[in-house]
Amino acid sequence: MKRTWEQIYDMWNKNGVDEIFREKYEEQIKEGIKGIAEKINQEEIVRDENGEGYVRRNYLGSVFSIFPSGKFYMPWTSNQTHRDVFKDEIFREVLESALEYEDMSLENGDGDPCDLFAVKYYSDPFENFYYPEKARALASFLELEFDSWDDIQEASSNEFKVGQNKWYLVLTDEEAEDAWDESIESYIEECVLPEISKQYRCYFDDDSFKRDCKLDGRGHSLSPFDGEENEDQDPESKKYFYIYRTN
Repeated sequence: MKRTWEQIYDMWNKNGVDEIFREKYEEQIKEGIKGIAEKINQEEIVRDENGEGYVRRNYLGSVFSIFPSGKFYMPWTSNQTHRDVFKDEIFREVLESALEYEDMSLENGDGDPCDLFAVKYYSDPFENFYYPEKARALASFLELEFDSWDDIQEASSNEFKVGQNKWYLVLTDEEAEDAWDESIESYIEECVLPEISKQYRCYFDDDSFKRDCKLDGRGHSLSPFDGEENEDQDPESKKYFYIYRTN
């Protein structure tokens, strides 16, 4: 009577064969799993294909060099035995469990299913921001590593707080122009006109004053911290923004 694969596996499992292999593979894998966890944190982090977060991938090797049988099962495979498949399945279970313990998962390659990758997924720190593009551009300008993106807080559509007490304006070119005009107008209203007697204010040339002020550039008005205007782009949309430190 010819047994099915399931019957053969049940027989081996009842005799504890699966536990023998599992203990063996756990011993083999635990020596390298910490190294994999360290390596994956050095890999480039990229946007996940579904756009919901970010991901790092570390190439582990080929099925042929990693799995006990050194084979990759396909329906037409002729040299793979029941024992090969049994051992490979247990090995994969153990490897997946070890990776999961370190917040990673095991995935086959897209181009070649024989390639194996350790994969680590991350949630998007700016997922709930109204203007994630601006936050990413600011992170790029500050050269923040991904693990430090949480330092950025969105205070308004244009204002962002970094860490405990650093504030930045992040604006499109059009927004910067509008903010520049508003800043100079506020300066005229609050600082210049109060110093001029009311009977002489009609002689004050707002347009000429604004024109002269603009010779110093937008940073002079919008960045009270250092007077600098900085430009950087969102790495994903490639859209450019203008950045001003405000304190």
